[in-house]
Amino acid sequence: MTPGPPTAATLVEQLRPWVERLFPDTARAHRLNAHLHAAFGADRRPVDTHVAAEMERVAHRTSRHFALAVVPDGSLTPDVDPPGWPPVDPEVRRRGRFRA
Repeated sequence: MTPGPPTAATLVEQLRPWVERLFPDTARAHRLNAHLHAAFGADRRPVDTHVAAEMERVAHRTSRHFALAVVPDGSLTPDVDPPGWPPVDPEVRRRGRFRA
């Protein structure tokens, strides 16, 4: 038996590390995760196109480019490691803040 689609609550938890890894603005990433968790953290509905659209509307309060796609046949393999830039070196971050 193949597992069905994740619930909205499960997807929110699966998205959390991706958002934290991909958003360069840490405070904004935390706000996005907080909005999603507040709206869907206890939501047991299976994720379909309607639930995904609801999640996008909530996410757009913080990130207008946030998008989810539902592939009903489950033919995609989820990534397990968020791609993106490595964390900024603390020295580079420090110098960037004090540039003239």
